[in-house]
Amino acid sequence: MTTTTCRIPTSAELGERLAGIDGLLTAKQWERAAIVFAFTEVQTGRRNGKRPTPPRMNVREFARRGYAGLSTNKSVEHYRNAWISAINAGEAVPVSPGETTRLPSLPFPSWATSAAEATRTPRPTPERILSGIDAAGLALRRMPFLADEELTPETRQELRTKLLALRLATDEALATLTARTPAVQAERHLSPV
Repeated sequence: MTTTTCRIPTSAELGERLAGIDGLLTAKQWERAAIVFAFTEVQTGRRNGKRPTPPRMNVREFARRGYAGLSTNKSVEHYRNAWISAINAGEAVPVSPGETTRLPSLPFPSWATSAAEATRTPRPTPERILSGIDAAGLALRRMPFLADEELTPETRQELRTKLLALRLATDEALATLTARTPAVQAERHLSPV
């Protein structure tokens, strides 16, 4: 099986790139989904006033740009939800403009199922989290045994991207756990501000 990759365009390349993706092939659909995910954010609440940090935009702003096949909120959400469903299935990772990513090997979701699949994320439980951490640890321990000739430049970049994302997620998780530790909370409560 061959792995298909795509490079997410930068802001300056976005319009030209989306104009060139006209095919109905699965790879083109996944490429479009990756690009939509990279450039959109879901705004939480209308009144909080927080807008996505450019080059990201909300779904409505992206749809207003009028790219072929992506000119309605529903079509933009469909592609965004498709990428989220691939992330949830372990076939994709969050992407940003300018990155290169591997496209999922899954069939592209139909219009009727992509939103349902994206929202059907299993509830995180301590058991699931621990199992995922164990699997990630095992994969990392095996990494030194990869031969250099097995690592193409694209694979190296993908490994770097995923490891950096894992490092950020680990730092955030450790900060959350530290903040929730009773001894730390008591210490903060007693410390003068």
